[in-house]
Amino acid sequence: MSSLIINRVLLEIGDTNNLPLYVSKQNNNGFHKKYQYLKSDIYEDKLSAENIEKVKHLKDEDDCYYTFFSINDSNAIELSPNEYNFDNLKIKYIRELLCEIFKSKGFIVSKNPGYGTDLSIYERIDSYDSNWDRFRRYDFKLFNQGNILSFVIGSESTIISKAKQQVNERKTIVNNVVTKFDSGNIEHIVIADNRTKSEIGYDFSTERRKKFSYKESYQNLINFYNNVLQKIEDERIKVQAGGLKTVENIKVKQVSFKENLMLFGSNKTDINPVSGLRNYGIHSKSPLADKINFIFIYKESSDANTLFAYLKSGFKHFPGLLSYVGIPITRLDKDKSLKYDDEIDLRNKIKEHIQNHFPENQYQNYFAIVIQPFSKSEPEIMEEDEQDELYYLIKGLLLNKGISSQFIKNENIHKADFHYHLPNIAIAILAKLRGIPWKLKSHQKNELIVGFNCKKVDDTRFIGSAVYFSNDGLIGRTAFFPETNNNNEIITHLRQSIQNYITEKNEKPERLIIHYYKTFSSSEKQKIENLIKREFNLELPFALVEINDTKSSQDICFDVNNNYGMPLSGTYTQLSKNEYLLFNNNRYETQPARTIIDELPIKIKIHFADTGGFSHYDLINQIYEFSRLYWRSLKQKSQPVTTVYSKYIADFRSKYSYGIIDNDTVNNSPWFL
Repeated sequence: MSSLIINRVLLEIGDTNNLPLYVSKQNNNGFHKKYQYLKSDIYEDKLSAENIEKVKHLKDEDDCYYTFFSINDSNAIELSPNEYNFDNLKIKYIRELLCEIFKSKGFIVSKNPGYGTDLSIYERIDSYDSNWDRFRRYDFKLFNQGNILSFVIGSESTIISKAKQQVNERKTIVNNVVTKFDSGNIEHIVIADNRTKSEIGYDFSTERRKKFSYKESYQNLINFYNNVLQKIEDERIKVQAGGLKTVENIKVKQVSFKENLMLFGSNKTDINPVSGLRNYGIHSKSPLADKINFIFIYKESSDANTLFAYLKSGFKHFPGLLSYVGIPITRLDKDKSLKYDDEIDLRNKIKEHIQNHFPENQYQNYFAIVIQPFSKSEPEIMEEDEQDELYYLIKGLLLNKGISSQFIKNENIHKADFHYHLPNIAIAILAKLRGIPWKLKSHQKNELIVGFNCKKVDDTRFIGSAVYFSNDGLIGRTAFFPETNNNNEIITHLRQSIQNYITEKNEKPERLIIHYYKTFSSSEKQKIENLIKREFNLELPFALVEINDTKSSQDICFDVNNNYGMPLSGTYTQLSKNEYLLFNNNRYETQPARTIIDELPIKIKIHFADTGGFSHYDLINQIYEFSRLYWRSLKQKSQPVTTVYSKYIADFRSKYSYGIIDNDTVNNSPWFL
C-alpha cells in the first residue's frame, strides 16, 4: 500500500435530477458569463415556449449571471434540468453549494478567488487590533467532475476590517461573499491589501520568517477535515469518511538515486554536496585558476582586508579558496581595484574606472569581488531601488568587459557566522570561472536542453534562457530578450542553439528538451516543428516540459511513514495524464543532510513527449538531475537550473538598461550566480 496521502477528499453528491438553473442579467452573486459562452450549455431545441421568448432578448455580448439557487428576479430565466447541460456546470453547482454551506457555518466565502482555485473561505483567528481581525484562508479545488475536493491553507494572515469602510478605489470587499469593488463613496467590510497592511503597521517579516512545515500543515488540514468537513450535514453533498485520500501505488514513483549520485574529486560519489565537498573536494579545477587576477571594489579597507584574509587563509571551518575550490587568491591587482567614499561617489566613478583600467574588450583573466555598498545602517544615502540599480550597473559594466563578479554584503563579513556563507561564495566563484564543483554520475546523453523563464515588469515580459549541451552542468549559452506576441525570438534562439550544438559537438542532437514556464500554443509548436524538419532537415523529436516558477501549494502529499512529514527526495506522483508532482528536497534515501528542510514540491506538465519516443520517467528524472547542478549554494534547489538560471537571466535583463555585449563570458559561464 502507498505510504503517500494527498490533500484531497472524496465527495458524494446527492440527487441533482430536478435541479433548475436561474439565468439573469441582474447581478445576483451567482456565476458570470457572456451569453455567447453560456448559450453552449443551453439546449435551445428543448426550451419551453416561455423560455424561447426570454432567450430571444439575450445578445451574445450581454453579461449573464447564473445560479442554482432561487433568486428574486421576475425577469430571470428558470431552466429546467432537461433544458441545460448539467454535466458542464456540475463543478459550478458544487462550488455554489459549498459556498452556501460554509456561509451557514459562519465563514466568509469567495466563490471566484482565481489563481487556479475554485473556492476560498476565511476563518477568524483573533483580533489584530481595534479596527482589524486576523483570518485564516482555506483554498479549495474540484477535480474529476467535482467528485474530488482538494484543500489547503492559503494564508494565515488575512486581515479584514471589523467595521465598514468607505471604498473609493479598487478593493477586495466582503459583503456576505468576497468580491472586487471599484466604485467610490460606498461603505464595505474590506480585506487589507499590502499597502493597507503597511499603513496599519503589519510586520511582513513575521510572514517571511515562517517556514512551511509538512507535519504542521497536515495537522491543520486533518483538524479542518474532522471539525468542519466531516460535520457537513446536508443531503445534497457529503464528504466521505476515512481522512485524506491515499495515492494509488501505481501513481507513486521514485527517480533513480543511482543515476543521481554526484561526482566529486577523484570521481568519488556522494548524494549530498556538503559531505561530498568535505570528503572529496571539487570535481574539476577552473581552467583559469592559475592565471586569474582579482580586483576589489570596496568602501571600507577593514571590509576588504578581512574578506581577503578569509578567502586566502580561511575562517573557522572554511579553509580558504585554494584549499576548498583550488583557486589561489595571490594575484591581487591593487592598481585596478577601486576604493570609493560613498555610494554616490561609486556611481560617479565606476564607469570611468572600468573604461580607464580595462580599455580592451575582453578580460576573462580578471575577477571582481564587489563588497556591496548598500548597507542597512545607511538607509538615508540611497533608496532600495537605487541600490538595486547600482548593483545591476556595476555587474553589467564588468560583464561587458568579460569580467565575472561576486557581490558580498559588507554587513555579513564581520558576523561570527560568516564561515557558513563562505563555502557558497567559493563554489559560485569556481562556477563563474568555469570549474565544476560537482557533476552527475549519470552517463552523457546527446541531447540539447534549453530552459526558458520570464520576468514581468509592468506590461513587458522579459525572457531569459539557459542552454545545455550535456548534463555536466556547464552552460552552453545564455540569452535574454523581451517577449513579443509572435515569439519569434524564441524560435530564433532555438535555431541558434541547434546550430551551436552541431558546431561544438560536430554531430546532431538526438533529442531536444525544452523546459518552459508555460504551455506552448499550437502555433508555437508548429513553428518548432518547421524549424527542425524544414530548416535543419532533422528527424529530431522534442518534448516540452512545463515547469511553473511557483512551488505547488495547492497539491501537497504527506508521507505516512515519515509521521505525515515530507516525502522522500525524488518521489513523484501522477496527478493526471501528463501532470506530475515532484518532491525535490534534501531528505535523501541515504546520508541525509544534518538538517532536513521542508520544501514544497514543484508541478510538472509534459507535452508532445508521447509522439517523440520520450519516457515521462526520463524527463522527470532529468529535471531532478538538473536541480542537483545548482552551484549558487550547497543547498539543493527544488527547481532545475534550466529554469532557475533562466529566471536570473531574465531578471537581469529586465533591470539592466544598458546593452550587453555578446561575449564568451556572457555565453559560457554562469555569470548571474
